[in-house]
Amino acid sequence: MVDRRPLLLLLLAACGGPARRTVDLALAVEAAPASWTTEGVTWTLSEATLEVAALRFREPAPVAWLDLVLPTAHAHPGHAPDAGVVGEWLGPASLDLLQGGALGPATFFEGPVAEGEGELARAHLVGTVALPDRVVDVDFLVDAPQEVLGMHADLEVDADTPPARLVLALDLPGVLAGLDPSTVPAAGPWTLDEPATRNTLIFDLVHGSRWSWKESP
Repeated sequence: MVDRRPLLLLLLAACGGPARRTVDLALAVEAAPASWTTEGVTWTLSEATLEVAALRFREPAPVAWLDLVLPTAHAHPGHAPDAGVVGEWLGPASLDLLQGGALGPATFFEGPVAEGEGELARAHLVGTVALPDRVVDVDFLVDAPQEVLGMHADLEVDADTPPARLVLALDLPGVLAGLDPSTVPAAGPWTLDEPATRNTLIFDLVHGSRWSWKESP
């Protein structure tokens, strides 16, 4: 694990603003369901893994008109009109979504956290999909880097009373809900060779609404 606290502090010092306290928070992944049924279609996963390169956290975006009234130097992302980075975890790491588990610590600046984002290097979902007339093997492999933006967070980091840990959850049923069962091959396996299936899965996988961060004791 690479310690990025010195770099974060140097960036903050370059801004000329008051010092902000930092705190290390443990990150973890919540176990996702391995099986569920939606509209007569039953999904059963034996593998759901993600290769993650990095995770970052952003503060709430400032009111746009303030940037016009009080123009500032753009020394780092926190000075841009959009939300600045206030936390960071650096991988790489392999996440087992069916088992869940610890990710390790991330360094945060004290204050509000509005959303997260992530850099995915690879995703692999393996299992079966049961239709009314047949059961087909599933092997979905996304092996190109993808960026996830807008993970829901809505957290407050207080250096005096920090949360015990932050837990990441991915709505796997929601990710797969957009796939059209009529495109399932007669014999299988169902893969991402068909462009429409691949594009739909990637769109839902990287959609920020499928991801959320929450405090956990």
